Amino acid sequence: MNILKLFFIMLMFSLSALQADAQGIISGPKKVVKTQKSNVNKTEERKTPRVSHETKRRTDHSRTGKISHNNYSRTPKVDYSRYNDGLVEAAENGDVKACHCLGHLYDKDYGYNGVLPDEEKAIRWYTFAADKGDYCAQIDLVFHCLNWPTTSAALETVLKYAEMGNVYMQSSLAAYYINKFKYSEAITWLRLAANNENAQDESYNEQGFPAQVEAWYMLGKCYCEGLGVNKDSSMGKMWMNKAAKAGLSEASTYLEEH
Repeated sequence: MNILKLFFIMLMFSLSALQADAQGIISGPKKVVKTQKSNVNKTEERKTPRVSHETKRRTDHSRTGKISHNNYSRTPKVDYSRYNDGLVEAAENGDVKACHCLGHLYDKDYGYNGVLPDEEKAIRWYTFAADKGDYCAQIDLVFHCLNWPTTSAALETVLKYAEMGNVYMQSSLAAYYINKFKYSEAITWLRLAANNENAQDESYNEQGFPAQVEAWYMLGKCYCEGLGVNKDSSMGKMWMNKAAKAGLSEASTYLEEH
């Protein structure tokens, strides 16, 4: 009798243990589940949004103000930090760079700091800086606001700044006259651009070459082909070689073919 009672007691303990194990298999240990959930959350927190190259380029564009506009593809960054909150006051007091900055703020092609585009104000501030000799303000005014070379106002403005010594205006004016088959006028401006000792490299053509290098190439071609000037192969190749040494591929190709 005692043996049978002991057997039933042991059987009950065994069944209780099996039931506990079964419950553990079904539900799983709570601590393990909590740990796994925590790890998942930490993984999700470490994830950062993926940004496509296109989006990144747009972001960089809005920050730096770099822009591609017809055959002109770069302007320098405009630094607003030196003015802090005194940009307008500095511009009104005649600070040329501040005037250029204000032109940027109102320029539809830049649109910095959430300022609404205002073409009239952009032209006014660009013009003030440009007329005082700011090279980049001259370029911004002509290409962003006056839509060179489609308007008579643009032509007059380009002529004005070309006469002031802006090499990009000189080169662009020469290209304009070449497209109009007015080679004599083109030669005048090509010579000025090619020999411009104050040429700056803030603006580039689509290939990334300074305007003066492009002028060397165009002048060389005019001499080689007798366009607007007496044909002079040696003079033409001299200018063409200069452009080729600067890395302009069209110049190298032209020399190979002629």
